[in-house]
This record gives sequence, structure tokens and C-alpha cells, in this order.
Amino acid sequence: MKKGILVVALLAIGAMQVPAAPAAAAASECSRWTAAAEEDEGGPALTARVCASGSDAALVLQCGNEPYFRYDPGPGAPEIAEGSRVELVFKTETASVRAKLDYQAMDGSLGLDLTRDAPLLKLFRAGHTVSVSDAAGRLPPHEFTLAGASAAIAKVIAGCGQGGGDGGD
Repeated sequence: MKKGILVVALLAIGAMQVPAAPAAAAASECSRWTAAAEEDEGGPALTARVCASGSDAALVLQCGNEPYFRYDPGPGAPEIAEGSRVELVFKTETASVRAKLDYQAMDGSLGLDLTRDAPLLKLFRAGHTVSVSDAAGRLPPHEFTLAGASAAIAKVIAGCGQGGGDGGD
């Protein structure tokens, strides 16, 4: 009888560990910049994405006719009032860019229309890491790798204006 209980217990422990594999794979896929088609409200959209170190926060770039950037501060971020505009500071080892992003209540992210040669995109292509902080200090800061950023951004920008979605807005 004890053997049967032990086998059931081991099987139960094994079954509990199975869901961790997809979560670990998703986390590793988001640990560096990638570009791939993702489903968006307007259909599939070419999307560049990276997640913050140790957090669910993410930087996202999509393109319809022009680039559209989103910063998702993650599920643990303080509530942001609908219609708010938040000034963020993006800082690499050698430069920084300040940008005012509009709160997008539908997905809980902050968004900004960009040009193809925007200073923010140039910043992401130069450096090893970028830190993102709220100039007012309300949102927690996050750090993101820039590994793979140049290639992922170039892939998305190359698809701008070619029917690759609605820009993510």
C-alpha cells in the first residue's frame, strides 16, 4: 500500500512540473529581442518584443504604416488613470531619451507613435541594456537587454506600410 501511495505521489509531482516547461520556454524567448508575427486586434502584426529582467514588463514595437511603440509595465505596476500621459526615461550606458507615452487602457500599456528614425529606436540599437523609469517615480523601473534589438527592429521597420497590422493601437 505504501508503494502505491509513493507512486501516486511521484506521478502527481511530475504532473505538476509539466506546465513549467512552456512557461520557462516563453520566458527564455522573451529574454532577448525577437521579431515575429503576433495576433493583434487588427489581425496579424509583425512585432518586435523583449521582456524585462526578472519581470513581466515588456517593450513592444509594431508597425502598420509607421512604427508604434508600447511599454507594458507588467501586472504588478500601480494603476494608471485612463487618458494619462506618462513621461518615461529610457537610458543606456551612453545616452538617454525622454518620451511621453499615452496610457492604453485596453491592454494596460503605454503607447507612442514613432517615425522610422526616432531617437528612441536609435537608442535601442546602441548599447547592451536599457533601463526604463517613470520620470515622476510612480512606476517601478525595469531593465531590458538590447541583445537582438537591431535585427528585430530592422525586421519590423522593413515591414512598415506593407499591410503588417494596424500599428498595435
